[in-house]
Amino acid sequence: MSDAPPEKLYDLDADPWGVKNLVNNSAHATALDRLRKEFAQWRRSTGDADVHPSQIVCRSERHPP
Repeated sequence: MSDAPPEKLYDLDADPWGVKNLVNNSAHATALDRLRKEFAQWRRSTGDADVHPSQIVCRSERHPP
């Protein structure tokens, strides 16, 4: 989805189909800031390095189940 915006924010109560991206709407800046912080914290806590799966170096060793 190379044409997808880097961020999306939808009010699914008012827009259940997620048609209107509110990420640039200043009325939602506080919610967006909170969500950005929560996402950053989640990434730190899970060790998510935001790396595409094709860039992950896999070990060639196989361990028996």
